[in-house]
Amino acid sequence: IILFEMVFGFRPLQYLGNSERKISFLGRLRRDMNIPYHPDRELRDILRRCLRSNHRRRPDTEEILNHPFLTRPR
Repeated sequence: IILFEMVFGFRPLQYLGNSERKISFLGRLRRDMNIPYHPDRELRDILRRCLRSNHRRRPDTEEILNHPFLTRPR
């Protein structure tokens, strides 16, 4: 969520307002959230993976740290 906010300038689901509405929305979510467009394909990929609705399908810390978005030369 921190990376998402750094890139896009707002939090995912910020438009829903309070936490109760967000929790209710996430409880009904049956598919992964849409990520706003960004030209960096690897950035979009890591955000998509980290924000998957099914927590079992999200990457662990090691997978995140080894993701090409974080390991590629700049």
